[in-house]
Amino acid sequence: VFERQTADDVRDPRGNCAADCAERSHNHALARWLRRHASPHVRAAVRLLFPEAAAKTVPFATAVRRRYLRAARAWHPDVRPGDPEAEARWHGIREAHALLAEWHGDPDGCDARIRVMARNAGLAERPLLRWHEGWHRAADAKPKE
Repeated sequence: VFERQTADDVRDPRGNCAADCAERSHNHALARWLRRHASPHVRAAVRLLFPEAAAKTVPFATAVRRRYLRAARAWHPDVRPGDPEAEARWHGIREAHALLAEWHGDPDGCDARIRVMARNAGLAERPLLRWHEGWHRAADAKPKE
């Protein structure tokens, strides 16, 4: 399931994923399921903490915590001072653990977090507000009275 393209990887011309379309159709249970099980963010978090396993589902909370502690002992910046790769990897491990811990503890909060992550990822891909730079230049060029 995790290795092939899922419904949440595909977007319509407006940038909506399958979970967004299900939510607009008032099928909230399907939207929640798609966000929690088919989200590329959840799949990436599982792959980061469990790189050797081809996990088809999210592991139990105890396994997630054990893996997080093992990764923390290996990649924490205090253990590897001055290593930029360790710092970047540690940031990813913390985010993955936060997402998967919330996945088990607070499903509605996890759904909201995944929705925000998907929106931010979509915004990062688009060149937004290009007119905004020109607007500031034009405002700065006006003579002050």
